[in-house]
Amino acid sequence: YMTGDNIPKWIYDELDKLIKTNLGELYFIKHWIVILKYTKGDFFKKHTDDSYDDRVLSGGAELNSKDEYEGGRLITSNKINDTEEGQFFTHTTKENHFVETITKGNRYSLHFPIHKLSDWKLVYCLSKRLAKTEDAWNTTLELFKKSVQMSSVFHKVKLYTDSETKQYIDFDIEIEILEVSDLSFLDNYKIQILPLLHDNEILIDPDVFLKKELIIDSDKDLVVDRPDSSNNKWYDIEFDMAKEYKFSKLMKFKKDVIIPNIGILKFFNKELQKKYINNYNKIKSFTFDESLPPFPRFSILLGQVSLENILSEDSYNIEYCSRKKQNDYIHLAGEEKFNENILDNLESFLNKEKKKSIL
Repeated sequence: YMTGDNIPKWIYDELDKLIKTNLGELYFIKHWIVILKYTKGDFFKKHTDDSYDDRVLSGGAELNSKDEYEGGRLITSNKINDTEEGQFFTHTTKENHFVETITKGNRYSLHFPIHKLSDWKLVYCLSKRLAKTEDAWNTTLELFKKSVQMSSVFHKVKLYTDSETKQYIDFDIEIEILEVSDLSFLDNYKIQILPLLHDNEILIDPDVFLKKELIIDSDKDLVVDRPDSSNNKWYDIEFDMAKEYKFSKLMKFKKDVIIPNIGILKFFNKELQKKYINNYNKIKSFTFDESLPPFPRFSILLGQVSLENILSEDSYNIEYCSRKKQNDYIHLAGEEKFNENILDNLESFLNKEKKKSIL
C-alpha cells in the first residue's frame, strides 16, 4: 500500500501515462496505489467504492497472465472481466464489484483511485508593482503559492504576469507575459486580461484558497466571488474621500445595495463584459490629471462599484460563488491578508478544517 511521496516515481509515471492515454489529460492519480496478491483461497467480497474518497473512477491494471492462476475473475455489475496481463480497467464508484476465489496459482493486480481536474481553468494575475511594500510583496507571493497549490488539486491553473515579476515564480505553472504600463489601480491588470480569457478560463485572486473544486454555472451573465453590502465601512470611507474628485461624478454611490466582490470573476455575457471594461476605462481616464491619494486608494470603486452601477441598469443573471453549496473556499480580501502571522494562521485553520473533515 503506497501513498503520496512513498509511491515510486517510475510506478506513478507509468500509471499516470496509462490513465491519460486511455481517459485524457484531465485524469490523474491523487491519493494512493495498492498492489494486491491473491493466493489460493483468496477473494474480494462484493462492495462499492463510493464511500471512500472523492475519486471519479476506480482503476486497476493486471500484472500477470491469467494462465498463471485459476479463478480470481473480476466481476463488475455482474459482468465478467476477462482481463489480460498489462490491461487497464476502470469502473464507477457506485458499481458493485468483487473478485472470485482463487483456486490455483497467484494473481497480482494494481488498484488506484482516479481523479479528474475540472474543465474550468483558473487564471491568476500578479505583478510585484501592485505591492505597496517589500513585506507586502513577500506575503502576497507566499499566499499566491499556497493558492496555486490548493487550486491545482482541482483545476488547471495559469498566470498572467509581467517580465519583472516572472523571475520570482519559482514553481511550475503555465505563464503568459502581459506588460501593463498603467497599474494605478488594483484591477487595471484584470481589465486587460478579461478579453483574453478563453471560454473555460476564470479569473481568480491570489488570496483565494479552494478546499473543493470550484463549481461554476455557464448559463449566467456573470459569475463573481460573493455579495458585499455598500453599507460596509470600507465603502463609506472610499465614497467620502472620492467626492472631491472628478471621476466620482461618473459613479453612483448608493446605500443598501449589493456590490459584487470580484475575487472570482467570469463574464459569460460578452456585451456586459464590454460595457464594464469601457466604463472602467472611461472612469480611469478622468483620474489622469488629478492628484489622487496614494495607491491603491479608490481601486475598490473602479473595480467593484462601477460594476454594480452597470448591473443596476438592467436585469442580469448573476451567480455568487460563495452562495453555491458545493463551493468551499477562503478569500482573504482587503488588508486582512497582511496581518501578522497570516500565513501561519491560514495553515493552522486549513489543517483544523482538514482534521474536522476526516473525523
